[in-house]
Amino acid sequence: MLTSELIKERERHSDRARFLNDRAEQEARDLNQAERAEFDKSIGEVERFSRAIDRETQLGELNSGLRLTPTPDPISSNGESTRSTSGWQDHRGNPVTVLAPQQRCADLYRHKRAVTSSGEPLSVGRLVAALITGNWDNARGEQRTMQTEGVAYLGGYTVPDVLSAEMVDLVRARSVIFQAGARTIPMEYGDQMKIVRVANDPTLEVKSEGVAFTGSNITFDRLSFVPLTIGTTIQLSRELIEDSINVSTAIEDVLSRSLATELDYQILYGRIPGILGLGLDESINEVDSVGTPGDWSKWLNGVKLVLEDNFEPNALVLAPRDHINLESLQESTTDQYLGPPPSIAKLRRFVTTALPTTLGAGAESLSILGDFTRMIVVVRQQAQIEVSKDEGDSFAKHAVSVKITMRADAHPERGGAFCRLNGITSA
Repeated sequence: MLTSELIKERERHSDRARFLNDRAEQEARDLNQAERAEFDKSIGEVERFSRAIDRETQLGELNSGLRLTPTPDPISSNGESTRSTSGWQDHRGNPVTVLAPQQRCADLYRHKRAVTSSGEPLSVGRLVAALITGNWDNARGEQRTMQTEGVAYLGGYTVPDVLSAEMVDLVRARSVIFQAGARTIPMEYGDQMKIVRVANDPTLEVKSEGVAFTGSNITFDRLSFVPLTIGTTIQLSRELIEDSINVSTAIEDVLSRSLATELDYQILYGRIPGILGLGLDESINEVDSVGTPGDWSKWLNGVKLVLEDNFEPNALVLAPRDHINLESLQESTTDQYLGPPPSIAKLRRFVTTALPTTLGAGAESLSILGDFTRMIVVVRQQAQIEVSKDEGDSFAKHAVSVKITMRADAHPERGGAFCRLNGITSA
């Protein structure tokens, strides 16, 4: 049985368990003996198919490697993509979902009931608030989803797929990397994903009659994506949670923004150990020793390097300090502000504190430009939430500590699509 068929079977049994639970809840009663037996059987089948999916994934990794056969997504009459697979296939021929920035992870779960009884989308913020207070009156939809799909362990909760996808979408919406064009591959199972990328293009030539082509090779290498844990911890007042009317929105905002900033730092710069970000990746172009900018020439040189590798840059990312310094450039005699040249002006410009300004001797920074649609981010669908009333000084403060983690990894599809400008200083 194909992995996709196993997933469908698991979802069928999960839907049956959810139906039994929802019907009993709507009738304000517990499951009767027959319903309980059927519910337990359905949950057992969910677990059985989950194990089978894990086995298939592990077997697949023995012959891993996605065949990169990109083809354009079909475009509907309104200009939107009608599917998300981009022509990519795994080793079994199953389509691989590759999401553009405007496409949502949550849309992969439309077949699930991802709404409350009043039609509202499910909310990670409401889920966290209910986990903290124990009051599920305003989170019945989230409670039903947790009962049928969530897994509790060691004081923590694995967030069901549909809620995890909503959180991933919130992070993507606040992340500079995704706003600039990075593509997302949702990774549901396994601990590793591999893709093949082109390391060197073939050399084309014109030949005379009767003369043989000298020939050239396309060089491939393999990128391994091993999702790493990225997370954040926040402390919340229990009184504030119980009394505030917008607490769920505030929780979602602070969690998603914190995760987005850390993800941007990992991908734009990098950590060891951690994601090998563009700041550490030796496969991309470089402009060294930028110094204190007096004009845009170093950034023009960066555009040139990307163009010479046959890519068209679409975005420029700067630290706030460098953005203001470049915006402050003036003509020496007239004091008129010097705008960027056309090749720079057409790039989408993003400003983020995720780019460090403490490099080198302590005050250097870097900037990244390139075709960010060539950045691939693999995200594990499941997020994990842990709630503790005893962590640190939470107990004494009558507060609660909340930790949320997700797993991700990222690599550029082609190093030549990017350029790193090093050694930027400020006067």
